[in-house]
Amino acid sequence: MKEERIAQKWRLIKLSKIRPLLAYRLVSALAERLGDEVYRIAFDYGRERGEYIAENLRLRDFGEVATFLSMISGVKIEKREEGVLFLSCPVNALEAVKSDKICRGFLEGFFRAFGIEVEAIPSCGDQCRIFVRQIRS
Repeated sequence: MKEERIAQKWRLIKLSKIRPLLAYRLVSALAERLGDEVYRIAFDYGRERGEYIAENLRLRDFGEVATFLSMISGVKIEKREEGVLFLSCPVNALEAVKSDKICRGFLEGFFRAFGIEVEAIPSCGDQCRIFVRQIRS
């Protein structure tokens, strides 16, 4: 009897996790269908989030902005001579969305809010990695 109740609770917990997957799939499918419009929406949203943070924190350069984004998203970074490699997707960690165009748009908009122009190069597959290099500030 006790084992049945535990098994039933476990099934309920497992079933309760279905809803976020549905939203995730819908957003991912729509992102692919909307094409470049998704990039523009993500860019604007990233810039808005960045502007809000820029009003409250004085982050001065590319490295500080990348480190801050790493801290708030919980994503580790590797600093390299030519840029920064996010070892997972900070956009997915912050917004629960995974799409190359959304990641690229959000990151480029976020850095732009600090007056830093970057190129984000996502490599999303089984494990998402995003390389961000500064173009100019």
